[in-house]
Amino acid sequence: MTGPPAPSSASSPGERAANATAPRRRVSVGPDGRFHWLELNTLPALRRTATLPLMAAAVGIGYEELVERVLLGACTPRD
Repeated sequence: MTGPPAPSSASSPGERAANATAPRRRVSVGPDGRFHWLELNTLPALRRTATLPLMAAAVGIGYEELVERVLLGACTPRD
């Protein structure tokens, strides 16, 4: 199993912004050469000044409400 490619170094502000909001992933390679997922963080930047809270604010969703929605969504049972 191979993991997704690591982000390359960005050269433009747009590329840097895209990389900043891309999911962060950490993998380890075991002694047997196999990849092991350590972490997959799909919301690596949930601080108040990050892109997602700013986009939510643009449509009238405050930071506290956004965090509450994320937490409630994580606790909602799925089929």
